[in-house]
Amino acid sequence: MSRLTSLPDEVLKIIVHYIPPKDRLSNCCLVNRRLHAAAVAVEDLVLGPMDADAAINVSTPTQAQAVKTWLENNRHYLTRLQMHDFPQVLQQLPCHNLVELVLTGMCSVQLGPAKSGQLGVIQGCTKLTHLELSCRVLDATASVPVAGLSCLVHLQHLDMQPRGVGWPGINGLSVATLPCLQHLTALDVKNLSVDNMLQLGGLTALQELWLRAFRSSHAVGPSSIPGLVLPPSLKQLGFMSHVYADVLSLVPTGLQDLTIDCAVMGPAEGPGSFLYNLARLQHLTELYIDTRQGLLWPRAGPAYSALTASSSLKSLCVKNAELPEGVWQRVFCAGRHLPHLTYLCFDALDGETAAWDAGALASLVNSCPNLREMRMLPLQPGRYVSQLQQLTALTRLNVLYEECDVPSLQSSLEGVAAVTQLRDLSACLETYGLSRALLLPLTHRARGQWRRLYGVNACA
Repeated sequence: MSRLTSLPDEVLKIIVHYIPPKDRLSNCCLVNRRLHAAAVAVEDLVLGPMDADAAINVSTPTQAQAVKTWLENNRHYLTRLQMHDFPQVLQQLPCHNLVELVLTGMCSVQLGPAKSGQLGVIQGCTKLTHLELSCRVLDATASVPVAGLSCLVHLQHLDMQPRGVGWPGINGLSVATLPCLQHLTALDVKNLSVDNMLQLGGLTALQELWLRAFRSSHAVGPSSIPGLVLPPSLKQLGFMSHVYADVLSLVPTGLQDLTIDCAVMGPAEGPGSFLYNLARLQHLTELYIDTRQGLLWPRAGPAYSALTASSSLKSLCVKNAELPEGVWQRVFCAGRHLPHLTYLCFDALDGETAAWDAGALASLVNSCPNLREMRMLPLQPGRYVSQLQQLTALTRLNVLYEECDVPSLQSSLEGVAAVTQLRDLSACLETYGLSRALLLPLTHRARGQWRRLYGVNACA
Protein backbone atom coordinates (compact mmCIF):
# COMPACT_ATOMS: atom_id res chain seq x y z
CA MET A 1 0.00 0.00 0.00
CA SER A 2 2.91 2.35 0.70
CA ARG A 3 4.09 1.83 -2.87
CA LEU A 4 0.64 2.66 -4.18
CA THR A 5 0.34 5.93 -2.33
CA SER A 6 3.84 6.96 -3.35
CA LEU A 7 2.66 7.23 -6.95
CA PRO A 8 2.05 10.69 -8.48
CA ASP A 9 -1.39 12.25 -7.96
CA GLU A 10 -2.41 11.91 -11.61
CA VAL A 11 -1.60 8.18 -11.58
CA LEU A 12 -3.60 7.71 -8.39
CA LYS A 13 -6.61 9.35 -10.02
CA ILE A 14 -6.44 6.90 -12.93
CA ILE A 15 -6.31 3.95 -10.54
CA VAL A 16 -9.21 5.26 -8.45
CA HIS A 17 -11.35 5.53 -11.60
CA TYR A 18 -11.57 1.71 -11.64
CA ILE A 19 -13.25 1.62 -8.23
CA PRO A 20 -17.09 1.62 -8.47
CA PRO A 21 -18.41 5.16 -7.78
CA LYS A 22 -20.65 4.03 -4.90
CA ASP A 23 -17.62 2.60 -3.06
CA ARG A 24 -14.99 5.10 -4.14
CA LEU A 25 -15.19 7.67 -1.36
CA SER A 26 -16.19 5.37 1.48
CA ASN A 27 -13.34 2.89 0.88
CA CYS A 28 -10.54 5.27 -0.06
CA CYS A 29 -11.01 7.37 3.04
CA LEU A 30 -10.06 4.32 5.12
CA VAL A 31 -6.62 4.07 3.53
CA ASN A 32 -4.98 7.48 3.88
CA ARG A 33 -5.43 11.12 3.01
CA ARG A 34 -3.74 10.97 -0.42
CA LEU A 35 -5.96 8.17 -1.71
CA HIS A 36 -9.02 9.90 -0.27
CA ALA A 37 -8.00 13.12 -2.03
CA ALA A 38 -7.62 11.24 -5.32
CA ALA A 39 -11.09 9.70 -4.90
CA VAL A 40 -12.69 13.09 -4.27
CA ALA A 41 -10.84 14.63 -7.22
CA VAL A 42 -12.26 12.14 -9.73
CA GLU A 43 -15.71 11.96 -8.18
CA ASP A 44 -18.64 13.31 -10.18
CA LEU A 45 -20.79 14.25 -7.22
CA VAL A 46 -24.43 14.20 -8.33
CA LEU A 47 -26.92 15.41 -5.76
CA GLY A 48 -30.66 15.07 -6.24
CA PRO A 49 -33.51 12.64 -6.91
CA MET A 50 -33.31 12.94 -10.71
CA ASP A 51 -30.28 10.66 -10.91
CA ALA A 52 -30.77 7.02 -9.92
CA ASP A 53 -27.03 6.65 -9.22
CA ALA A 54 -26.83 9.80 -7.11
CA ALA A 55 -24.18 9.77 -4.44
CA ILE A 56 -26.64 11.42 -2.04
CA ASN A 57 -30.40 11.76 -2.35
CA VAL A 58 -31.15 15.26 -1.08
CA SER A 59 -34.82 15.75 -0.21
CA THR A 60 -34.92 17.35 3.25
CA PRO A 61 -33.29 20.43 4.86
CA THR A 62 -31.39 18.12 7.22
CA GLN A 63 -29.85 16.24 4.32
CA ALA A 64 -29.09 19.50 2.55
CA GLN A 65 -27.19 20.75 5.58
CA ALA A 66 -25.28 17.48 5.72
CA VAL A 67 -24.29 17.94 2.08
CA LYS A 68 -23.08 21.44 2.75
CA THR A 69 -20.97 20.11 5.64
CA TRP A 70 -19.57 17.40 3.37
CA LEU A 71 -18.69 20.02 0.74
CA GLU A 72 -16.94 22.12 3.37
CA ASN A 73 -14.89 19.14 4.58
CA ASN A 74 -13.85 18.18 1.04
CA ARG A 75 -13.56 21.65 -0.48
CA HIS A 76 -9.86 21.29 -1.26
CA TYR A 77 -10.28 18.12 -3.32
CA LEU A 78 -13.60 18.35 -5.16
CA THR A 79 -13.23 19.40 -8.80
CA ARG A 80 -16.61 18.46 -10.33
CA LEU A 81 -20.08 18.95 -8.89
CA GLN A 82 -23.61 18.38 -10.23
CA MET A 83 -26.75 19.29 -8.32
CA HIS A 84 -30.38 18.53 -9.23
CA ASP A 85 -33.32 19.99 -7.29
CA PHE A 86 -31.24 21.00 -4.28
CA PRO A 87 -33.85 22.13 -1.66
CA GLN A 88 -31.95 25.17 -0.35
CA VAL A 89 -30.82 28.40 -1.97
CA LEU A 90 -27.15 28.22 -2.92
CA GLN A 91 -25.42 31.47 -2.00
CA GLN A 92 -21.89 30.23 -1.46
CA LEU A 93 -19.87 27.19 -2.48
CA PRO A 94 -16.74 26.51 -0.45
CA CYS A 95 -15.20 24.40 -3.27
CA HIS A 96 -12.63 26.79 -4.71
CA ASN A 97 -10.98 24.10 -6.86
CA LEU A 98 -14.09 23.29 -8.89
CA VAL A 99 -13.50 23.13 -12.65
CA GLU A 100 -17.01 21.87 -13.53
CA LEU A 101 -20.32 22.98 -12.00
CA VAL A 102 -23.77 21.87 -13.18
CA LEU A 103 -26.92 23.15 -11.45
CA THR A 104 -30.24 21.99 -12.87
CA GLY A 105 -33.89 21.47 -12.01
CA MET A 106 -35.29 23.33 -9.03
CA CYS A 107 -31.94 24.55 -7.75
CA SER A 108 -31.90 28.25 -6.82
CA VAL A 109 -28.61 30.07 -7.01
CA GLN A 110 -27.28 33.50 -6.07
CA LEU A 111 -24.47 34.17 -8.56
CA GLY A 112 -23.22 37.60 -7.60
CA PRO A 113 -22.98 39.38 -4.22
CA ALA A 114 -26.22 39.49 -2.25
CA LYS A 115 -27.65 42.72 -0.82
CA SER A 116 -26.38 41.56 2.54
CA GLY A 117 -22.84 41.67 1.13
CA GLN A 118 -22.46 37.89 1.15
CA LEU A 119 -20.42 36.54 -1.77
CA GLY A 120 -22.22 34.68 -4.53
CA VAL A 121 -21.66 31.10 -5.68
CA ILE A 122 -19.48 31.91 -8.68
CA GLN A 123 -17.16 34.33 -6.91
CA GLY A 124 -15.57 31.52 -4.95
CA CYS A 125 -15.11 29.25 -7.98
CA THR A 126 -12.72 31.19 -10.18
CA LYS A 127 -11.09 28.03 -11.63
CA LEU A 128 -14.26 26.91 -13.41
CA THR A 129 -13.86 25.81 -17.03
CA HIS A 130 -17.37 24.29 -17.42
CA LEU A 131 -20.56 25.94 -16.10
CA GLU A 132 -24.16 24.88 -16.75
CA LEU A 133 -27.05 26.73 -15.12
CA SER A 134 -30.49 25.29 -15.92
CA CYS A 135 -32.02 26.50 -12.67
CA ARG A 136 -33.35 29.65 -10.98
CA VAL A 137 -30.94 32.58 -10.96
CA LEU A 138 -32.11 34.81 -8.14
CA ASP A 139 -30.01 37.88 -8.87
CA ALA A 140 -31.25 38.42 -12.44
CA THR A 141 -34.41 40.30 -13.39
CA ALA A 142 -35.86 42.10 -16.38
CA SER A 143 -33.88 45.22 -15.49
CA VAL A 144 -30.74 43.58 -14.03
CA PRO A 145 -28.71 41.30 -16.35
CA VAL A 146 -26.99 38.11 -15.20
CA ALA A 147 -23.84 39.27 -13.40
CA GLY A 148 -20.94 37.79 -11.48
CA LEU A 149 -19.49 35.70 -14.33
CA SER A 150 -16.68 38.06 -15.37
CA CYS A 151 -14.39 36.54 -12.74
CA LEU A 152 -14.43 33.18 -14.54
CA VAL A 153 -11.50 34.00 -16.81
CA HIS A 154 -10.70 30.30 -17.40
CA LEU A 155 -14.23 29.39 -18.50
CA GLN A 156 -14.44 27.33 -21.72
CA HIS A 157 -18.06 26.10 -21.70
CA LEU A 158 -21.02 28.26 -20.62
CA ASP A 159 -24.59 26.97 -20.76
CA MET A 160 -27.15 29.45 -19.42
CA GLN A 161 -30.73 28.15 -19.51
CA PRO A 162 -32.17 29.63 -16.29
CA ARG A 163 -35.67 28.72 -15.16
CA GLY A 164 -38.26 30.60 -13.24
CA VAL A 165 -41.05 33.09 -13.68
CA GLY A 166 -40.00 36.17 -15.58
CA TRP A 167 -36.87 34.65 -17.15
CA PRO A 168 -37.92 35.46 -20.76
CA GLY A 169 -37.62 39.12 -19.81
CA ILE A 170 -34.14 38.87 -18.32
CA ASN A 171 -31.84 41.25 -20.13
CA GLY A 172 -29.03 38.91 -21.19
CA LEU A 173 -25.57 38.84 -19.63
CA SER A 174 -23.80 41.75 -18.07
CA VAL A 175 -21.85 43.75 -20.67
CA ALA A 176 -18.74 43.09 -18.57
CA THR A 177 -19.06 39.31 -18.91
CA LEU A 178 -18.26 38.24 -22.49
CA PRO A 179 -15.14 40.42 -22.96
CA CYS A 180 -13.57 38.62 -19.98
CA LEU A 181 -14.23 35.11 -21.32
CA GLN A 182 -11.44 34.94 -23.89
CA HIS A 183 -11.04 31.16 -23.47
CA LEU A 184 -14.71 30.42 -24.16
CA THR A 185 -15.12 27.67 -26.79
CA ALA A 186 -18.83 26.82 -26.28
CA LEU A 187 -21.68 29.23 -25.52
CA ASP A 188 -25.31 28.16 -25.16
CA VAL A 189 -27.60 30.93 -23.91
CA LYS A 190 -31.33 31.49 -23.64
CA ASN A 191 -31.22 35.28 -23.79
CA LEU A 192 -28.76 37.83 -25.12
CA SER A 193 -29.12 41.59 -25.31
CA VAL A 194 -28.14 43.60 -28.39
CA ASP A 195 -24.99 44.70 -26.54
CA ASN A 196 -24.10 41.04 -25.92
CA MET A 197 -24.63 40.20 -29.60
CA LEU A 198 -22.20 42.92 -30.62
CA GLN A 199 -19.56 41.37 -28.33
CA LEU A 200 -19.61 37.92 -29.97
CA GLY A 201 -16.97 38.81 -32.55
CA GLY A 202 -14.43 39.31 -29.77
CA LEU A 203 -14.66 35.66 -28.66
CA THR A 204 -11.86 34.49 -30.93
CA ALA A 205 -11.72 30.96 -29.44
CA LEU A 206 -15.47 30.29 -29.75
CA GLN A 207 -16.26 27.11 -31.71
CA GLU A 208 -19.87 26.33 -30.66
CA LEU A 209 -22.66 28.93 -30.36
CA TRP A 210 -26.36 28.39 -29.64
CA LEU A 211 -28.69 31.39 -29.56
CA ARG A 212 -32.03 30.19 -28.14
CA ALA A 213 -33.73 33.55 -27.64
CA PHE A 214 -32.99 37.14 -28.44
CA ARG A 215 -33.68 40.17 -26.29
CA SER A 216 -35.01 42.47 -29.03
CA SER A 217 -38.17 43.26 -30.94
CA HIS A 218 -36.33 42.44 -34.17
CA ALA A 219 -34.94 39.24 -35.61
CA VAL A 220 -31.19 38.64 -35.66
CA GLY A 221 -29.39 39.82 -38.79
CA PRO A 222 -26.88 42.36 -40.07
CA SER A 223 -29.67 44.68 -41.15
CA SER A 224 -31.28 44.61 -37.70
CA ILE A 225 -28.05 44.83 -35.67
CA PRO A 226 -25.46 46.93 -37.55
CA GLY A 227 -21.96 45.88 -36.56
CA LEU A 228 -22.92 42.29 -35.68
CA VAL A 229 -19.96 39.92 -36.25
CA LEU A 230 -19.60 36.19 -35.66
CA PRO A 231 -16.12 34.85 -34.83
CA PRO A 232 -14.34 33.00 -37.69
CA SER A 233 -13.44 30.18 -35.29
CA LEU A 234 -17.06 28.89 -35.22
CA LYS A 235 -17.60 25.26 -36.20
CA GLN A 236 -21.12 24.74 -34.82
CA LEU A 237 -23.94 27.31 -34.89
CA GLY A 238 -27.57 27.06 -33.83
CA PHE A 239 -30.30 29.68 -34.19
CA MET A 240 -33.40 29.04 -32.04
CA SER A 241 -34.84 32.54 -32.34
CA HIS A 242 -36.12 34.61 -35.27
CA VAL A 243 -33.42 35.55 -37.80
CA TYR A 244 -33.28 37.39 -41.10
CA ALA A 245 -32.30 35.45 -44.22
CA ASP A 246 -29.12 37.51 -44.69
CA VAL A 247 -27.74 36.45 -41.29
CA LEU A 248 -25.90 33.64 -43.07
CA SER A 249 -23.66 36.25 -44.68
CA LEU A 250 -22.04 36.58 -41.24
CA VAL A 251 -21.44 32.84 -40.83
CA PRO A 252 -17.79 31.77 -41.30
CA THR A 253 -17.20 29.62 -44.37
CA GLY A 254 -15.48 26.96 -42.25
CA LEU A 255 -18.70 26.15 -40.34
CA GLN A 256 -19.38 22.40 -40.04
CA ASP A 257 -22.70 22.19 -38.18
CA LEU A 258 -25.64 24.55 -38.80
CA THR A 259 -29.00 24.33 -37.02
CA ILE A 260 -31.81 26.75 -37.85
CA ASP A 261 -34.86 25.93 -35.75
CA CYS A 262 -36.84 29.15 -36.01
CA ALA A 263 -38.67 31.49 -38.36
CA VAL A 264 -36.41 32.93 -41.06
CA MET A 265 -37.61 36.26 -42.39
CA GLY A 266 -37.02 37.26 -45.99
CA PRO A 267 -36.49 35.65 -49.39
CA ALA A 268 -34.84 32.30 -50.04
CA GLU A 269 -33.58 33.15 -53.55
CA GLY A 270 -31.60 36.06 -55.00
CA PRO A 271 -28.39 37.94 -54.09
CA GLY A 272 -27.86 38.02 -50.32
CA SER A 273 -30.76 35.61 -49.75
CA PHE A 274 -30.93 32.50 -47.57
CA LEU A 275 -30.00 29.97 -50.28
CA TYR A 276 -27.43 32.34 -51.78
CA ASN A 277 -25.52 32.54 -48.49
CA LEU A 278 -26.04 28.86 -47.69
CA ALA A 279 -24.12 27.97 -50.87
CA ARG A 280 -21.03 29.62 -49.33
CA LEU A 281 -20.77 26.99 -46.61
CA GLN A 282 -18.71 24.34 -48.37
CA HIS A 283 -17.57 22.57 -45.20
CA LEU A 284 -20.93 21.69 -43.67
CA THR A 285 -21.30 18.14 -42.34
CA GLU A 286 -24.60 18.62 -40.46
CA LEU A 287 -27.47 20.80 -41.74
CA TYR A 288 -30.82 21.11 -39.96
CA ILE A 289 -33.39 23.63 -41.20
CA ASP A 290 -36.85 24.17 -39.70
CA THR A 291 -38.00 27.51 -41.08
CA ARG A 292 -41.51 27.44 -39.54
CA GLN A 293 -43.23 29.18 -42.45
CA GLY A 294 -41.05 32.28 -42.23
CA LEU A 295 -39.00 31.80 -45.39
CA LEU A 296 -40.36 32.66 -48.85
CA TRP A 297 -39.37 29.58 -50.82
CA PRO A 298 -39.16 30.24 -54.60
CA ARG A 299 -40.31 28.07 -57.46
CA ALA A 300 -38.02 25.16 -58.33
CA GLY A 301 -34.74 26.49 -59.65
CA PRO A 302 -30.97 26.04 -59.46
CA ALA A 303 -30.81 27.96 -56.15
CA TYR A 304 -32.06 24.83 -54.35
CA SER A 305 -28.72 23.12 -55.05
CA ALA A 306 -27.41 25.19 -52.11
CA LEU A 307 -28.98 22.63 -49.75
CA THR A 308 -26.37 20.09 -50.87
CA ALA A 309 -23.56 22.44 -51.86
CA SER A 310 -21.19 20.86 -49.33
CA SER A 311 -19.79 17.53 -50.49
CA SER A 312 -18.92 16.81 -46.83
CA LEU A 313 -22.56 16.52 -45.73
CA LYS A 314 -23.29 13.62 -43.40
CA SER A 315 -26.79 14.62 -42.25
CA LEU A 316 -29.44 16.76 -43.97
CA CYS A 317 -32.82 17.56 -42.44
CA VAL A 318 -35.33 20.06 -43.82
CA LYS A 319 -38.63 20.44 -41.93
CA ASN A 320 -41.75 22.56 -42.40
CA ALA A 321 -40.63 23.73 -45.83
CA GLU A 322 -43.02 24.59 -48.65
CA LEU A 323 -40.85 23.12 -51.40
CA PRO A 324 -42.32 23.11 -54.93
CA GLU A 325 -42.71 20.28 -57.41
CA GLY A 326 -39.57 19.46 -59.33
CA VAL A 327 -37.26 20.68 -56.57
CA TRP A 328 -35.63 17.30 -55.89
CA GLN A 329 -33.73 17.17 -59.18
CA ARG A 330 -32.29 20.56 -58.21
CA VAL A 331 -31.32 19.48 -54.71
CA PHE A 332 -29.67 16.31 -56.01
CA CYS A 333 -28.61 17.66 -59.38
CA ALA A 334 -26.76 15.71 -62.07
CA GLY A 335 -23.10 15.21 -61.23
CA ARG A 336 -23.55 15.96 -57.54
CA HIS A 337 -21.80 13.39 -55.39
CA LEU A 338 -22.45 13.19 -51.64
CA PRO A 339 -20.48 10.12 -50.53
CA HIS A 340 -20.69 10.96 -46.80
CA LEU A 341 -24.44 11.60 -46.58
CA THR A 342 -25.97 8.86 -44.41
CA TYR A 343 -29.09 10.55 -42.96
CA LEU A 344 -31.79 12.37 -44.92
CA CYS A 345 -35.09 13.81 -43.69
CA PHE A 346 -37.59 16.02 -45.55
CA ASP A 347 -40.62 16.75 -43.40
CA ALA A 348 -43.07 18.73 -45.55
CA LEU A 349 -45.26 21.46 -44.16
CA ASP A 350 -48.74 19.93 -43.91
CA GLY A 351 -48.16 17.91 -47.07
CA GLU A 352 -47.22 20.98 -49.12
CA THR A 353 -44.07 19.44 -50.61
CA ALA A 354 -44.57 17.47 -53.83
CA ALA A 355 -44.04 13.71 -53.73
CA TRP A 356 -40.92 12.16 -55.20
CA ASP A 357 -41.35 10.68 -58.66
CA ALA A 358 -39.12 8.19 -60.49
CA GLY A 359 -36.76 10.88 -61.78
CA ALA A 360 -36.28 12.48 -58.38
CA LEU A 361 -35.55 9.15 -56.74
CA ALA A 362 -33.03 8.28 -59.46
CA SER A 363 -31.22 11.58 -58.80
CA LEU A 364 -31.11 10.79 -55.09
CA VAL A 365 -29.76 7.27 -55.61
CA ASN A 366 -27.03 8.51 -57.94
CA SER A 367 -25.96 11.34 -55.62
CA CYS A 368 -26.06 9.56 -52.25
CA PRO A 369 -24.83 5.97 -52.61
CA ASN A 370 -24.15 5.48 -48.89
CA LEU A 371 -27.49 6.53 -47.35
CA ARG A 372 -28.36 4.52 -44.24
CA GLU A 373 -31.57 6.20 -43.09
CA MET A 374 -34.30 8.22 -44.79
CA ARG A 375 -37.26 9.73 -42.99
CA MET A 376 -40.50 11.41 -44.09
CA LEU A 377 -39.96 10.43 -47.73
CA PRO A 378 -43.14 11.37 -49.69
CA LEU A 379 -43.67 8.96 -52.60
CA GLN A 380 -45.93 8.65 -55.60
CA PRO A 381 -47.49 5.20 -56.09
CA GLY A 382 -45.45 2.93 -58.36
CA ARG A 383 -42.81 0.22 -58.48
CA TYR A 384 -40.09 2.83 -59.17
CA VAL A 385 -39.34 2.84 -55.45
CA SER A 386 -37.47 -0.44 -56.01
CA GLN A 387 -34.56 1.78 -57.12
CA LEU A 388 -33.76 2.06 -53.43
CA GLN A 389 -32.27 -1.42 -53.51
CA GLN A 390 -29.23 0.19 -55.15
CA LEU A 391 -28.56 1.90 -51.82
CA THR A 392 -26.85 -1.11 -50.28
CA ALA A 393 -26.25 0.66 -46.94
CA LEU A 394 -29.92 1.64 -46.46
CA THR A 395 -31.40 -0.07 -43.41
CA ARG A 396 -34.05 2.37 -42.10
CA LEU A 397 -36.84 3.92 -44.15
CA ASN A 398 -39.87 6.01 -43.32
CA VAL A 399 -42.23 6.61 -46.29
CA LEU A 400 -45.39 8.68 -46.75
CA TYR A 401 -48.15 8.01 -49.27
CA GLU A 402 -51.01 10.35 -50.01
CA GLU A 403 -54.45 8.97 -50.83
CA CYS A 404 -54.45 6.72 -53.91
CA ASP A 405 -56.17 3.57 -55.17
CA VAL A 406 -55.39 0.27 -53.48
CA PRO A 407 -53.81 -1.53 -56.49
CA SER A 408 -51.36 1.34 -57.08
CA LEU A 409 -50.40 1.46 -53.45
CA GLN A 410 -49.97 -2.30 -53.26
CA SER A 411 -47.67 -2.20 -56.30
CA SER A 412 -45.59 0.53 -54.70
CA LEU A 413 -45.29 -1.34 -51.43
CA GLU A 414 -44.12 -4.37 -53.35
CA GLY A 415 -41.38 -2.16 -54.72
CA VAL A 416 -40.41 -1.30 -51.15
CA ALA A 417 -40.37 -5.01 -50.34
CA ALA A 418 -37.71 -5.48 -53.03
CA VAL A 419 -35.30 -3.45 -50.89
CA THR A 420 -34.19 -6.50 -48.96
CA GLN A 421 -31.47 -4.82 -46.91
CA LEU A 422 -34.05 -2.88 -44.89
CA ARG A 423 -34.25 -3.64 -41.19
CA ASP A 424 -36.81 -1.01 -40.14
CA LEU A 425 -39.70 0.23 -42.25
CA SER A 426 -42.34 2.76 -41.22
CA ALA A 427 -45.14 3.58 -43.64
CA CYS A 428 -47.85 6.21 -43.27
CA LEU A 429 -50.78 5.40 -45.57
CA GLU A 430 -53.83 7.51 -46.29
CA THR A 431 -55.60 5.09 -48.61
CA TYR A 432 -59.12 4.04 -47.67
CA GLY A 433 -60.14 0.43 -48.11
CA LEU A 434 -56.65 -0.92 -47.33
CA SER A 435 -56.58 -3.64 -44.72
CA ARG A 436 -53.67 -4.72 -42.58
CA ALA A 437 -54.10 -8.24 -43.88
CA LEU A 438 -53.11 -6.92 -47.30
CA LEU A 439 -49.80 -5.71 -45.86
CA LEU A 440 -48.76 -8.86 -44.03
CA PRO A 441 -47.45 -10.75 -47.09
CA LEU A 442 -44.96 -7.93 -47.67
CA THR A 443 -42.92 -9.07 -44.69
CA HIS A 444 -42.48 -12.48 -46.35
CA ARG A 445 -41.60 -10.98 -49.73
CA ALA A 446 -38.65 -9.39 -48.01
CA ARG A 447 -37.27 -12.94 -47.67
CA GLY A 448 -37.27 -12.73 -43.93
CA GLN A 449 -34.82 -9.81 -43.88
CA TRP A 450 -37.08 -7.26 -42.23
CA ARG A 451 -36.97 -7.42 -38.48
CA ARG A 452 -39.82 -5.00 -37.97
CA LEU A 453 -42.70 -3.59 -39.99
CA TYR A 454 -44.26 -0.94 -37.80
CA GLY A 455 -46.07 2.36 -37.77
CA VAL A 456 -48.53 1.47 -40.53
CA ASN A 457 -51.61 3.70 -40.47
CA ALA A 458 -54.08 2.09 -42.86
CA CYS A 459 -57.69 3.25 -42.99
CA ALA A 460 -59.88 0.20 -43.37
